[in-house]
Amino acid sequence: MPTVFEALALAEQAMAAGEREQALDILSTVARQQPAEPTAHRRLAELALAADALDEAFGHAQRAEAALDAQLAHLRSIRATALHREGRSAEAIALLENAPA
Repeated sequence: MPTVFEALALAEQAMAAGEREQALDILSTVARQQPAEPTAHRRLAELALAADALDEAFGHAQRAEAALDAQLAHLRSIRATALHREGRSAEAIALLENAPA
């Protein structure tokens, strides 16, 4: 079984070769097995939009966005912790206070 990264690369290759159904199968499998994987949902959203499957495009785009928001929040927390440990607590607090809701 390929890793997520390998599966996404295979999906990209399938799309480049015009094998849309194979790409959809791979991306759907990744999205099912790794629901918080934003790249699979983004690519599924793009494919759905191209096929005028608007509800599906919206849903995948929403899941990709939620996954990215979670990743950004985690990275912001790491940055704030690093600032705090450097003695730059005011900057850490400002970073967290100015974070998107």
